[in-house]
Amino acid sequence: MGRTKRSNPMDLHAQRANGFQGRCKVLISLFWWHLFELG
Repeated sequence: MGRTKRSNPMDLHAQRANGFQGRCKVLISLFWWHLFELG
């Protein structure tokens, strides 16, 4: 059981990385929308 708990932090880190990438995509999409609106 202890070994499985040690592997959990890696899963949490992967989830955080995926969430970070998702936020970057959202920020980029909003950035392009602002460029089109200004242009």
